[in-house]
Formats: sequence, C-alpha cells, structure tokens
Amino acid sequence: MTVTPRFLVYLILVAGSPFVPCTAHADDNAETPDKVGLQVGASGGIALPFIGFTNDYTGALNFSGDVDMGGGGTLHANYFLTRWFAVGANVGVFHFPGSSVDTPLGSVTAPSINVIPLTFSLGLFPQFGGNDKSLRPHFGVDVGAYVITNDAVATQAYVGFAPVLGSGYRITDRVKLVGDTRFHVILDKSRDFGFIGYIDVTLGVMVTL
Repeated sequence: MTVTPRFLVYLILVAGSPFVPCTAHADDNAETPDKVGLQVGASGGIALPFIGFTNDYTGALNFSGDVDMGGGGTLHANYFLTRWFAVGANVGVFHFPGSSVDTPLGSVTAPSINVIPLTFSLGLFPQFGGNDKSLRPHFGVDVGAYVITNDAVATQAYVGFAPVLGSGYRITDRVKLVGDTRFHVILDKSRDFGFIGYIDVTLGVMVTL
C-alpha cells in the first residue's frame, strides 16, 4: 500500500482525537475518582464561632463574652447518582467551651455550648484537566436541623444551612482523604443579626462501598 502525505495526516488526526477509545484515553476514564454508588466516612477538626455565639445565649447567666474556639466531628454518607453529583446525609457534634468572663464577683467561666448538625447535602464534584485525576475539588450545600444544648437552658432546635467547599485526594481505589470548610448559618430571630454562625475546618476519610 502506498503511503501518501494525505494518509499520514489522517492517521495523526485520528490518533490524537479524544473520541477514539485508545489506551491513553481509556486509562484517563478509569482514573476518574468517584463512581456511581455509596461512600461513607468521618471527619473532624476545629470550629470557629463568628457571629451570634455570645454567652448570653445560655439564658440564665446572661454573660456578654463570646464562646471560645471549639472542635468536633461528623459522620458522612454520600450516594453518587453520577460521577459528578452526589446526595448525602451528615450527623455531627461540635463543642464550644465557654470563655472566662469578668464580673463584680470575680472571673467566671460561662457555660459551654454544643451544636449537633443533622443535615442533608447536595454536592458537585467537577473534574478539571491535568494529569493527576486523584485530586478532585467539590462544593455544595448542607441543609437541615441544628440542635443546640448547654449547661444552663433546655435543648433547642433550629433550621440552618452550610455552604461547603473542599477537595478530595484518592489514595487507593476505595479510600480518599477529604478536606472541607463549612460556613454554618443557624437561623435564630432572637439574635441581633437573625442567625448564629460558625465555620468548621475538617479533615476526614471517605470509603467507597
């Protein structure tokens, strides 16, 4: 068979086409981190109160200082409907220790506050270009109930939501490390700004079942 310049150009175009199931492109697809199915895991980290978490929230003691930086963890379950979109459920517990408050009778430690988020989540997991397909950003929102308890008043429940921004790094076919930042907004009309807010920064592990 005679190899003409026109035939060589055709071979080059076909070999480089992204629509041809050649070995290189098949490997890229196989490395796409998340597959349709269930993932479960846990995360933990720090929590930073940024608005509304004053100690007078505990009611009976009527302190004016803020609670201190806290921490906690969350259990996660995500179901990937596609490789790019997941729904999930989360159960967490975060503890905020009361800060020391000066009073006419001396320094007093305000009651601590515990927050238990019980939320459902929606998440998008885009895949950008690049050779390392193990690293994958994600963003979404959690929506649900926030139960707040402390040492001074009865347990109270509120509605809230939390925008989520994070990234996952797959270390095996079934296990990935996940880092997240959540901006929690707990709706409470009794607060000056109409809500209570805190930020959690966590690191966790998710396992594909």
